[in-house]
Amino acid sequence: MGAGTNWSTFTWRVVQRFRSREAFRDIVAHYAITQGTNLCFANSNKKKLLRLEAKCLPSCPFRVYGSWDKRRACFLVKAVNAEHCCSRNMTKNKQLKFGYWLARQLLEVFKSRPYWPGKEIQETRRQAYKVAIETSLAYRVKYVVHKMLHGSMKEHYNKHGRYLQAIQDADPNCHVDLCTLPSKQPGGPPIFQRLFICFSGLKKGWIEGCRKLLCIDSYFLKTFLAGQLMAAIGRDANEQMYLVLWAVVEGENSESWVWFMKNMQKCLQLGDGVGLTVISDENPALLTSVASVMPMSEHRH
Repeated sequence: MGAGTNWSTFTWRVVQRFRSREAFRDIVAHYAITQGTNLCFANSNKKKLLRLEAKCLPSCPFRVYGSWDKRRACFLVKAVNAEHCCSRNMTKNKQLKFGYWLARQLLEVFKSRPYWPGKEIQETRRQAYKVAIETSLAYRVKYVVHKMLHGSMKEHYNKHGRYLQAIQDADPNCHVDLCTLPSKQPGGPPIFQRLFICFSGLKKGWIEGCRKLLCIDSYFLKTFLAGQLMAAIGRDANEQMYLVLWAVVEGENSESWVWFMKNMQKCLQLGDGVGLTVISDENPALLTSVASVMPMSEHRH
């Protein structure tokens, strides 16, 4: 059963074979969604021959039951009642509840359109399967697809140790400050809070070749975990923007700004800020942090 299967006329038969229990589940989901039947898995036992049974509504006699056949080395359909007495369901389908099946169907589309809008997903699936999906499900599908393509956020954050070690191996004088919070679970890994980075080459270039001016601001990170990117940008001798340093923080607040300004003060050797001009918006937390960390600097909006 591949891409050429006509799901509108597909029927279940005893002794249909599948390579695995998961393949059987996938076909059940495809059948249920395509034909608009609200199937659920009523009997599941992995210990006893991987048994699995799908049923329709309580008032509908449809039933398909399968288990692992040791002699044939495949998952085999052993009992079927293919009769349906229910009508097509356009608004609710249990096989679409978590969006994993739908995410697998849209995987190739998201490779070329990673920012596919949720409303377009809803309309495309309505036309393809004659099922109306909610906006929350469309965004859940986007989350699952991005996880399949790029890995989970937890996996990415677990790579911080190797990333920072690679930076320090390549640039021993790089200024790095990683802040973490204790795990909520006993013995669990620490939780990422903030990360500050300033490469030694950028630091030297700003100190020796740029005006003593820094433009400081923060930007929203458009990820599932949100957060903000803080950056300090200078102006070189050719009147071009010069990125000096940056940090990823949990949010824009007084504590994170003071932490950022202290790291910047230390790695750029700014002292009290004498001769330094800082340009920023009128963010109260930023204004307070500049005044407390570098009181002698000139601040412009």
